[in-house]
Amino acid sequence: MLLALLTLTGCRNACQEVCVELDTIAQDKCGLEFSDEQFSTCISEHNRRGIRRYLKDKYGEGAPSVSDRLATCDEVLLTLEEDTTCQDIELYFTDGAPGGSDTGG
Repeated sequence: MLLALLTLTGCRNACQEVCVELDTIAQDKCGLEFSDEQFSTCISEHNRRGIRRYLKDKYGEGAPSVSDRLATCDEVLLTLEEDTTCQDIELYFTDGAPGGSDTGG
């Protein structure tokens, strides 16, 4: 319920915004639609807690900060539409987990 509220109100961080933009690109550019579960998984995996867990798992104690990761997502957003192909979209949403495996870090 809270996730749905956050999705509707636009209270997202930059990494979650990548999820939104990828979904839009998938529909508009590729004619693909992803399930609510895939979208919700992407959003929840990229909340601050999910990012922190991902960074710790990937980098251990020397992990970059959540703020650094969010800054990376901000940079990705600048050219996401121009740089993303339909093949990228298919890989992002089908590589392992229902919401994708990573946001490019």
